[in-house]
Amino acid sequence: MRQKLWLPACTLAMRLKTDTVFQRLYIRLRQAGKSFKEAIIALMHKWIRVALAVLQSGKPFDSRLNLPTEENLVSNL
Repeated sequence: MRQKLWLPACTLAMRLKTDTVFQRLYIRLRQAGKSFKEAIIALMHKWIRVALAVLQSGKPFDSRLNLPTEENLVSNL
């Protein structure tokens, strides 16, 4: 499974023209000191969780629901 998701996850992380939830996650993980491989694996895990949630709920993915709240931003400082 990891082999099948590796290239799409790398593509999501390295997309230069769009600012996606996945790209922001990748950048945040790299700034936190995670290696490239660790960040990509975390991205694949996130992608799987989002896909399962979309399938279970029957609703399209809404990136606005995935934005951190003010509380989370303050507690992370």
